[in-house]
Amino acid sequence: MLPFLTTDVKRYAQQVALQVGSDRIGPGNAVAAMGDLLAHYLRTSRVVLTTSGTTALQLALQAVYMRQKKRGIAIVPAYGFVATANAAALEGYEVRFADVDAQGCMTPETLGDALSSYDDVAVVLFVNFAGHTPEYMPKLRSLCEDYGALLIEDAACAIGHHTLGKYAGTFGHFGTLSFAPTKLVTTGQGGAVICEDANDYHYLCEYTNQGDSKRTGTVKMIGGNYRMSDLQAALGVPQLRRLGEILDYRYLQLRHFGNSSLLIRASSGPVLYNLIRVPPQHAKKALRTLLDHNVHAVMQYKTLYESPAFAAGAQDRTFPGAEAWKNTAIFLSHGLGLREMDCAHIAEAVRSVERFAV
Repeated sequence: MLPFLTTDVKRYAQQVALQVGSDRIGPGNAVAAMGDLLAHYLRTSRVVLTTSGTTALQLALQAVYMRQKKRGIAIVPAYGFVATANAAALEGYEVRFADVDAQGCMTPETLGDALSSYDDVAVVLFVNFAGHTPEYMPKLRSLCEDYGALLIEDAACAIGHHTLGKYAGTFGHFGTLSFAPTKLVTTGQGGAVICEDANDYHYLCEYTNQGDSKRTGTVKMIGGNYRMSDLQAALGVPQLRRLGEILDYRYLQLRHFGNSSLLIRASSGPVLYNLIRVPPQHAKKALRTLLDHNVHAVMQYKTLYESPAFAAGAQDRTFPGAEAWKNTAIFLSHGLGLREMDCAHIAEAVRSVERFAV
């Protein structure tokens, strides 16, 4: 059976070995190089590399707190990976939810509904689900500002996506990226915070480095150690240098699916996952069919408010979009390590599902 995730990092082993051989494994030149490459690609000068995508969210939320000097409500999507909600809760925010649309994203309508339902919303965490970066991003930011909230764009899945002449991660007051194994660029674990404001950037540079980034011995502020290592960056740098090729190969993988009506796509770039949606009455049969074709398939996420830790965030509101995703979304084998013949095999399995599920 094809594994759920197949990576493509062996080709970079020599660069990591060279880094190990240099005896420079802590944060240093490799991290600086990766930060510079990422900033150049995103057309920004303010990128802080860190240990994971979740850490990046926590750091962005810490910077939000330093701006506002208070914590309140954080609005997150009602469906998706728990990291976004966890980060908000860990940083002391009350988690509340906005519904999602057919692309898995909150919209101006669902965000407006959430903002008007709660007092004291401090921050909104928009998730570019599977990479999708909609053209209404500026409207989301404007809505947040109307309610006195800041916008964090959780672009963990969206490196390389762009719309309206801007890259994913640069539409909010802060943006975050992830370099986890599932992502198109991976350092094993790792993340980045993209800062719009210079003061936020300088604050996070100090905060992530024990409050004394210059190692003067005089601590300017309380901080911690949230820095990426040179070993991680040695894996990330060559990937960023060939990011165009990586994106092209992901598009090539997706072309094997043709015009499948079941496959989720993104207009802003290559969708991260091989992800289909089927009518709920066909979901179990679809899973069996895919597994019979030796394709790993799983209905990966529940709604976040089903978890006891976040049940209070739903209150008396309903989230039909999130419920629909829970009952219809099937995640398939994916990853840059899949060969073209593997993608063709997955596509054929999807066509078998399509025959009865459309």
